[in-house]
Amino acid sequence: TGAFTYLESYGSEGAGPDQFGEFGPLDVAFYQLSDGSTKAYTPDAGNFRIAALNVDTATGKLSWDAANTFESVAQLTAPYGIEINGNFLYSTDWGASNIDIYQIDPATGALSYVRSFGSEGSGINQFSVESPLDITFLTLESGVTKAYVPDSQNQRVVVLDVNNETGELTWDTDLTLPNGEPSTNQYGIEIHE
Repeated sequence: TGAFTYLESYGSEGAGPDQFGEFGPLDVAFYQLSDGSTKAYTPDAGNFRIAALNVDTATGKLSWDAANTFESVAQLTAPYGIEINGNFLYSTDWGASNIDIYQIDPATGALSYVRSFGSEGSGINQFSVESPLDITFLTLESGVTKAYVPDSQNQRVVVLDVNNETGELTWDTDLTLPNGEPSTNQYGIEIHE
């Protein structure tokens, strides 16, 4: 029927295990490890980290994965949105106006920082201040993967080419919607195939 039933809440406010800071958690993405178990990743902006959680797929219960929680003030300013494409996790970092890219170890779920993409501004490879907030992926019939990112203050939807082997992103100037036509202050984005 599509009906759902509340089971329980997970976490509390704070900075330790099982706790999320102000502005967190804001999003969640799931990843199946090579042994069949499932991890959940959620950005915790106030604590400058990406929290890793174990998921009991039979009950839906979550538990903190301290070993694979990624904490680094050097890479994370304010992670906001999160999405997984293949073995790469992409976190929109609205505090730094870029997208942080991590590789996921398929055996353990550990995150390794790969690189950041973008900077603050309005041109190619630049996102407006406190943007981007979200990201979604689409694999075309040709096998090419595109990423779509709302760039709110620049009033556009940015289209990026995705290298599925390295995780690298490159700006697609032909497909990026021009400023203000017709997008105005978009914050979230999702593709339904």
